[in-house]
Amino acid sequence: MRNPLLFILCLLAMGSLMAQETRDWPLHSTAVYDTCYQKLGELHIDSFPDVAVKPLNLIQFYRELSSSDGFQLMREAGIITCRASIEILVGKEGNIVCYRLRSQCHPIYDAEIIQHIPDLIFAPAKKGTQPVNSWVHIPIHYIGCF
Repeated sequence: MRNPLLFILCLLAMGSLMAQETRDWPLHSTAVYDTCYQKLGELHIDSFPDVAVKPLNLIQFYRELSSSDGFQLMREAGIITCRASIEILVGKEGNIVCYRLRSQCHPIYDAEIIQHIPDLIFAPAKKGTQPVNSWVHIPIHYIGCF
């Protein structure tokens, strides 16, 4: 166990989950983390670029996420599934402007996903030859093993 504090937090979270009916969590609850609500008014976003945003290190992102301490901790605790969707607004330079995470995961999984979002690298979308701001969708469907 690399981080005993994270393990204790996981056990506390599991205790609160056991008080709920298993069928009600996590499949029917969705958490939304939104960093875009203040930034969208000031940007022109191209919904239909000629060339879509391209994630350049998506496989590495998935590998690092699934081997992170939080994901390993949750596997050890028996919480092995996670479904989430990240909508990322990618700027003209390929930078992450903001993101929305819609998650049906345990909060520890959510924290790991949020921590790893800045690690993503993108080639920006293009309209003709000009780079434009555009959205990209990154799905996460994780099923761990004991």
